[in-house]
Amino acid sequence: SKRKLGVDSPSLQPAVKRARKKGAERLGPVGKFKNLYAHSEMLLDSIMKDRIAKTFFNVPVDPVALNLPDYFEKVRRPMDLGTVKERLSNEYYDSAEQFQEDVNLVWDNAMSYNPPGTEVHEGARALKDSTEKRFKKLPKVPGSKDHG
Repeated sequence: SKRKLGVDSPSLQPAVKRARKKGAERLGPVGKFKNLYAHSEMLLDSIMKDRIAKTFFNVPVDPVALNLPDYFEKVRRPMDLGTVKERLSNEYYDSAEQFQEDVNLVWDNAMSYNPPGTEVHEGARALKDSTEKRFKKLPKVPGSKDHG
């Protein structure tokens, strides 16, 4: 079932560029992060094509349509892959770590709200395991402590 975004949903978090310090670079298509950005974008696109991701994780949860009245009590920071994609496109992230945190937040929210054994919980667990492995393969940024 497709989930629709409620107008008053807290998951309508801004995906616009944030103010940054002069000279600070973002995860974006130009500058020293461009290779990492391209790989992050490809990684996210491939995750979003997964059957489970398409079914549960590509759009914000709509607690009204899904009859989940306690959702926002239990999930304080809603996140979905569509919002991550929008943030990535808008150069919202200052680092690959921030991008990875938002992707992992999708899985962590799903696993904390849905009990083990459910399709959502187990799908989130499997996607988290596979994305963790893929995050480790992302290119390092020249000049960073992880490079070389």
